[in-house]
Amino acid sequence: MTLLILAAAVAASAGGAPTADLARGEYLVTRVTLCGDCHTPKGATGAPVAAKALTGAPFPGGPPGNPNFAHYAPAIAGLPAGRTAAALATLLESGAYPDGHTPRPPMPPYRLAPADADAVAAYLATLRR
Repeated sequence: MTLLILAAAVAASAGGAPTADLARGEYLVTRVTLCGDCHTPKGATGAPVAAKALTGAPFPGGPPGNPNFAHYAPAIAGLPAGRTAAALATLLESGAYPDGHTPRPPMPPYRLAPADADAVAAYLATLRR
């Protein structure tokens, strides 16, 4: 237990999120918000390509006549292009970025608790594309 607390303190003092927050973020991304369902490309069999997890993926189709529907889920590993962890956390809390921009459907308007949104953003920021 003391070692876990020490590791979290070291991570936090190094400018990163505590280890427990990163583990919580990973859990939320992979088991709750299911980000990989849209943001991870699928292989020939339709299974997610693990080596390209959260690096962006095309959406086939979409509702007929809806030009607002996104046809590509952007990379979120390492954070979405041009966005900070704080901006992503705001999106996950409120459904909109701080500048008022909202993602196009089918991105759901998440309403995560602030601590959960921060954990997701911190986890995604640690990933490489």
